[in-house]
Amino acid sequence: MLLLASFAARIDAAEEWIDLLPATDPAKQRVEGAWTKSSEGLVTNAATVSRLVLPIKPAGEYDFKVAFTRRTSRHSVGLFFVAGGKQAAFEVDAWG
Repeated sequence: MLLLASFAARIDAAEEWIDLLPATDPAKQRVEGAWTKSSEGLVTNAATVSRLVLPIKPAGEYDFKVAFTRRTSRHSVGLFFVAGGKQAAFEVDAWG
């Protein structure tokens, strides 16, 4: 799977969106998979599993938005986040 993504977060509804892409360093924040950064965003080949930790630790309520283009593969794209002090997930195109 090739995945091209950009990320932003809004910590407080009254605040502007924070673009996390400039602060994201795939070499430092890669958990699994091969990630690179291009002028278009972050790219992974996702041959098996690719995970990346974003450079933010929100406290309290927050919003986030992700724009991605899936160019190949058949597996889901999962967005993992913290809600109520616990991990939650939102999967796109999960399990066929």
